[in-house]
Amino acid sequence: MKLCVYCTCMGQNSQILSEAALQSALGPGIRVFPVDRLCAASQPAQFLPKALQDQRVRHVVACACSARARGREALATLAKALPWARVELADIREGCLWTAQKGQADTALQAQALARMAFVRLEQPLPQKPAPAAHELGVLVVGAGPAGLAAAQALDQLGLAVTLVDKRKASGGLAAVLSKLFPRMEEASALLARLSESSASRYLGCELCELRKEAGTATYIATLKSDQTSREERFAAVILATGAQPVLPGSIFGADSRRGIISQMELDSLLSAVEKGTKNVNDLPGHAVFVQCVHARNDEKPYCSTICCPTAVKNALRLRTLSPKARVTVLNRQMVMPGQSLEALYRSAMQAGVQFVHV
Repeated sequence: MKLCVYCTCMGQNSQILSEAALQSALGPGIRVFPVDRLCAASQPAQFLPKALQDQRVRHVVACACSARARGREALATLAKALPWARVELADIREGCLWTAQKGQADTALQAQALARMAFVRLEQPLPQKPAPAAHELGVLVVGAGPAGLAAAQALDQLGLAVTLVDKRKASGGLAAVLSKLFPRMEEASALLARLSESSASRYLGCELCELRKEAGTATYIATLKSDQTSREERFAAVILATGAQPVLPGSIFGADSRRGIISQMELDSLLSAVEKGTKNVNDLPGHAVFVQCVHARNDEKPYCSTICCPTAVKNALRLRTLSPKARVTVLNRQMVMPGQSLEALYRSAMQAGVQFVHV
């Protein structure tokens, strides 16, 4: 007997993917049972009928949020309710249903596919975890921003040889020009310093010009160029951590002819200057409006990066902290704040008086 426990997340998930559609996608062999808030149900009797709490239930999938949010809590609740069953998580919320609008069929189909894949994983034998072994060819990491540095550090700790390249002359990426990072308001320089602690071979001012698979093998051949010279190297795997691109105002909303329309990066610099004492609090705006989803979630770029909302919340909270009398409004389609830490940051901003307006 197979069971799919569908967390509708206070109705937000079910607006995009109905219980009936999920049941139809999984077929008659799987019982779909909706729960309003699976992560909040500490006792199995709160959500699971006694008829399903028996030895016949062998495979259980929690269609809920990411393990980085409250997915682990959902799995723990199900494991407590059905200790004899194998449980699996299908992350249908972050990056899927939460980034969609009502009526988007493609997103609903993606969520259905994630649920089916979770049941397929349960059909596989329990994986054995061999001890990691160093590969003689090593791994190429392209991009020395926070993601690339973190990947290089993790691989180094596993005993793998790592080559880290970046076309810039300095590491850090966008984080090198920011002051504080969400969700803990940590200084960017402190984070980058920690992530730089690895024995990875580092080549800055080095560009990846070409990448191809070696015929008949699983080896990658990379052409690396620096200082007008190029060389070829072979790697067992390649990680592309090329980072995000900032969205600058340009001409949108008349930014090229009006004052006061700035980017998040410009606001970050202003807030940092006030925090360090090089500028006065009076230099901050008395009324600030954040406009979300600019140049995103449209026909050209239908996806959500999940970066813009946390950045806006971080800077809105900093602005209210430095200038408590400032009116701060965030216009949004839907605030996407994946994970418990970001949700806590979101609540802190609301408690500090930041107004969130759904448009």
